[in-house]
Amino acid sequence: MDFKSAAARPDPGHAAFEHELQLVCYQLLLEATTGETPPALELVYLVKTRTPQVVKVMLQPAGPRCKERVKAMVRAAVDGIIAGRFHPQPGVQCGWCQFRDECAAWLPVRPAERRVA
Repeated sequence: MDFKSAAARPDPGHAAFEHELQLVCYQLLLEATTGETPPALELVYLVKTRTPQVVKVMLQPAGPRCKERVKAMVRAAVDGIIAGRFHPQPGVQCGWCQFRDECAAWLPVRPAERRVA
């Protein structure tokens, strides 16, 4: 389960797509820690409308194929970090990110300049 805030009622399909990676990572961590699969993956939106609302978006737990896809995405991210590949993707999330200054200072590194650890 994860809590989100929104200015408008979320579209369940879009919310599920947008947060699948995060929710499946939570599921994998829970399974690795407890050995149990959660009954559902859940987003709870606190909607800031004139009359505040709480909107729940429920998803089925991830199956083997989805979990393997997420694990592959995590491995690709780790491999990229280790290899020094980083390409900032500015967006709304930058407003509250503690690494905003580092991203603003980012310059691409040519392969010949890259250090191998």
